[in-house]
Amino acid sequence: MKTCLSCNITYDDSKNFCKKCGSALVEEQKLESREAAKKQVLEDRLKADSLNKGLLLEYAQFLFGNNLYKDAVAVLLKILALDEKDVTATDLLFRAYQNLQMYKEAGETGKQLLAFRPGDISLHESLILIFAALKNNTETLGFCDYVLNTEPKNVVALYNKALILLEENDLPKACSLFKQAYLAGQKDQITVIYTGIHHALQGEFDQAVEVLLPCLDKEQDNSGNISIQRGMLYMAYSFCKTSADLSHVKQWFAKLDLALLKKNQLTQDENAVLVITRFVIDESLNNVSDSADIKYELNHLIKNYLGVDYFTAESSPVMADLWYKVGSKEAKLVSISDALLSFQQAVDLMPGEQKYSKALAEAKAELAIIRQKRKRKQVLIFATGIGIVALIIGSVFLYRFIKENNVWKAAVNENTSISYQRYLSRYPEGRFCLEASSKKEDLIWEKVKKSNNTQELYDYLLDFPNGKYYDEVNWKISKTINNVRGFISYLTNSDSKKYLSNAKEELNARDYLVNFSVGRQSYSKSSIEKIRIDEKETIITLTLHNGGGVLHGPNHNQAFTIKDKFSSSSFTIKSSNIDFEKLIPVGKRSIELHFEKLPEKIRYFDLVEGSCRDGCWNFYNIKIEAAEIEEKLNYQVGKQSRGLISIVNISNTVNNTIISIKKENPGGIIMPPGHSEAFYIQDDLTNKKYKIVGSSIGFNQSIVKNEVFDLIFEKIDNDTKQISLIEGDLPSNSGWHFTEIMITP
Repeated sequence: MKTCLSCNITYDDSKNFCKKCGSALVEEQKLESREAAKKQVLEDRLKADSLNKGLLLEYAQFLFGNNLYKDAVAVLLKILALDEKDVTATDLLFRAYQNLQMYKEAGETGKQLLAFRPGDISLHESLILIFAALKNNTETLGFCDYVLNTEPKNVVALYNKALILLEENDLPKACSLFKQAYLAGQKDQITVIYTGIHHALQGEFDQAVEVLLPCLDKEQDNSGNISIQRGMLYMAYSFCKTSADLSHVKQWFAKLDLALLKKNQLTQDENAVLVITRFVIDESLNNVSDSADIKYELNHLIKNYLGVDYFTAESSPVMADLWYKVGSKEAKLVSISDALLSFQQAVDLMPGEQKYSKALAEAKAELAIIRQKRKRKQVLIFATGIGIVALIIGSVFLYRFIKENNVWKAAVNENTSISYQRYLSRYPEGRFCLEASSKKEDLIWEKVKKSNNTQELYDYLLDFPNGKYYDEVNWKISKTINNVRGFISYLTNSDSKKYLSNAKEELNARDYLVNFSVGRQSYSKSSIEKIRIDEKETIITLTLHNGGGVLHGPNHNQAFTIKDKFSSSSFTIKSSNIDFEKLIPVGKRSIELHFEKLPEKIRYFDLVEGSCRDGCWNFYNIKIEAAEIEEKLNYQVGKQSRGLISIVNISNTVNNTIISIKKENPGGIIMPPGHSEAFYIQDDLTNKKYKIVGSSIGFNQSIVKNEVFDLIFEKIDNDTKQISLIEGDLPSNSGWHFTEIMITP
């Protein structure tokens, strides 16, 4: 078991980091009481004689024997500092590094050990595995060759050298070594597969099938596994060479991922695919008959064999010949137009081959004759039918004219936005479409003007982006928001600005100051005094209670920057009321930081001094008033899984549902969308889920004590009655879950 010392949460041994705070987990190493007593005795003896090499070695061996490898390493390094030629300590250090999977250190120590035991094959085998894990092919090959010179049938050396040769695309030599390892007793899947491929490359096709079939003829996930894909390729290849049934070859070929094989393409592989393709095409063409399914059968061959994106120019002669054979069969049994396309493919692959060019030219000539005959027939049919068509068109036009008039009259009589939309849906380019759109807009505006439903306001802007009442709706939204950002939004988004003077009056009354809160800051003797946003810029005023320090300009890597919590957007300081790059006098000072105007969508951000992290004036998790309507919901939490955390607000905007949470103790993080432990809202009645899309404190950031933060989700449906807030798949003893939350009007 492993434990997080910060959160006191226990995890199984497969986990490495705490899900809540992200800290590294500590493995619980428990000694039996007798072993613990022995450890204490050894440590007491070492306190009295800390440089006693024999006692240190005994202690290190004790630690190693109890799987306390990290502690053993520290003691062994101390021994080697006293005597760097101590072979026993060096050997034990080597094994400890191996058990800790510290391969770089194990490799260096193992090479030192070779000086004492140069002929130790077991040590060489260990070094092969270590440097293979480090992807150091040069060192691995050196140790493999040494071992094979002494023991030609050594499985470890044969197997690992074969893997390197395979990585270097030397398939024949790699397969030869795999076969030797197979004969020496290595029976893992990779060894068996490449032993079978070795038989296939040597022309021993029956032996190849005998070795490969038991390994591959079972259900398994072969996606992304190049060795299994290559094994199936050479299985199909061997079946071609042993006169197997065509259906059997097709069955194995259908399992191949040619994109993966192309990514790892070898000359031998391409030859095998080419042999299979030629076998399938030739056998299929010999067996195809003049039937209703002939076109389907030939199209299947083209799509799955000739048309695959796999072959290189080396295969062009064979592929051109196969296209020619298919084209010849199409010319006899299907259609000359299909044959022409196949002949064109053959010419494109081998433009200098006269046979293909001649076949293409003959197909074009024959197709021209067929089209000329068809054209004469069409002219006659057209002349005969044109009168009938004219009569039908006239009748249809008259019918549609009368029908549209009736639908329009019905819409006018009903006189609702729905009736006019019904007309527009049926006749989007009808004679009354402009009048219908205008009447529909008038009716919707009359409803919106009297309504308190904010969604209807935004729906109007969406439906009528250039509407007659666009300015009035924008002004009503701004009045409903009733803050600086709402009135700035009106000035930005309305063209006519009918209520310009009203908006200016509201902004002047507020001195353009926006409401804000700061989650935390890095320096206690500085604070944000106010934030001002007008039509052109954002001004943040800081109070420095002690003065001192330097304010850096826009081009400095520690210039003040606003960083949006939702995106990668950032805004660097443009100017200030004090000089850049000059020492600020000691004492209380107010500094104005001027930035470009923040976009309406930005509500949560950090204010930081560029890349500076220590001793800086950094302010995190700043929340400012919204530039859109936010409606608070009445709610009551039914149950929650853990204490010291509570929901303090739930509200809806036009696109999102926002849940505000307060945590009374520090620690824990919010996981991003897509993570298995990401928050989501669930409708308790329908089980519909709403994903998290953002957080006011960002993601993967530690939460500060008593900090209130917002979780932003996809908007819940308007008629939702009861929800739960769930922290992903975390169990109830470690997750923050709120269930049976009642939503009331």
